[in-house]
Amino acid sequence: MQFDGGPSLYILLNESLRAENREQLKPWFSFLKLFLTALYKLPSKNGTVWRGIKGVDLSTKYKTGTKFAWWGVSSCTTNVEVLELNQFL
Repeated sequence: MQFDGGPSLYILLNESLRAENREQLKPWFSFLKLFLTALYKLPSKNGTVWRGIKGVDLSTKYKTGTKFAWWGVSSCTTNVEVLELNQFL
């Protein structure tokens, strides 16, 4: 989703989520409440979730078996093979 001539919702939200100044999140509270309410209505699923970043190898920074909080909204997959497709490399 892109706004005309400006950054996308994804970029704006993630900038606020990752900002040191937590006050930047206040304008997003209503949206985040709606988003999280919808998310909690989805069925739970246990397992590994994978997140890839095109052209970046983060394997040395994020060790296998360690849990991390990802401060951003991004697409993920439960199938690591998806990240091995050419469009993600």
